[in-house]
Amino acid sequence: MKKTVALLLSGLICLGFFVGCSSATEYSVQLPSEGKNTESNTEESPYEYVQDFTDLETVNNDFKFYYLTKFGGTLLTEEAYAEKGDENGHWALENGTLTRYGSFDAAQGSGNIAMAFLSVRKFRNFEMQVDIRQGTQTNYWSIFSIRHDECGRHYAADGEAFYFDVDGTLKTWGHGFHGGPYLIGEVNGYDQSQWYTYHITVSGNYMVVEVGGETMIVKMPVMFYRTGYIAFMSVNNDMAIRNLRVKALPDSAEVLPDRDPDQSLPSADTDDSLDNLIKEQENG
Repeated sequence: MKKTVALLLSGLICLGFFVGCSSATEYSVQLPSEGKNTESNTEESPYEYVQDFTDLETVNNDFKFYYLTKFGGTLLTEEAYAEKGDENGHWALENGTLTRYGSFDAAQGSGNIAMAFLSVRKFRNFEMQVDIRQGTQTNYWSIFSIRHDECGRHYAADGEAFYFDVDGTLKTWGHGFHGGPYLIGEVNGYDQSQWYTYHITVSGNYMVVEVGGETMIVKMPVMFYRTGYIAFMSVNNDMAIRNLRVKALPDSAEVLPDRDPDQSLPSADTDDSLDNLIKEQENG
């Protein structure tokens, strides 16, 4: 089902291991050769973060990395590598990308996860632009997720995750808020081997995702209007990201009344849903 929505907004998803973190639309900012944080005391110059994934020290200072071998398994906290090495399934910098490398097999299941949390600060309302490539070794997911309370908390326990299936349907899933998966929309001709630029605006309890020529709207429960971390998660695949830009928006935003998400978002196909995959892992 294809869902294309244009909406003018006045203000613009159990289990968890965690370690504490430190502390869209195009913007006219110049990508530097390394990550850059800009914070000002004036409302006219809001906090912005840009990262082109070329400087290893900056990436490891700004991100926290976690690896799960299965749901409920040991959580490892490590750093990204300067280049691909012998460690299978970890993150490395490669030609201006943060890429998860190694050999992946669908039989490993959805518990084989690498997480990259932008740990420089939490965001409430923000604009984000990022390029994501899903990868081709399996049909599992490349995920971006938002509003996590703690770094390292998995999307099955905290925050809300967004991801493409190989058929081009964009879905959302977040155990801590309204479950899922729910269908947001669809990009015709989606190709998991290609790069897609996501323009994401999060404000209040709404999110707008522009990707692949489509505009998709997600309304979340009022309780989800909170400050949290942004993360990228590779679920059993060779995901890559590049050209990350995040701009904080003012905290003031319209928060619309709660509504049962079943009334606004259709359920996704449950035959291969994350819910079922998690149960398979737990029972396996």
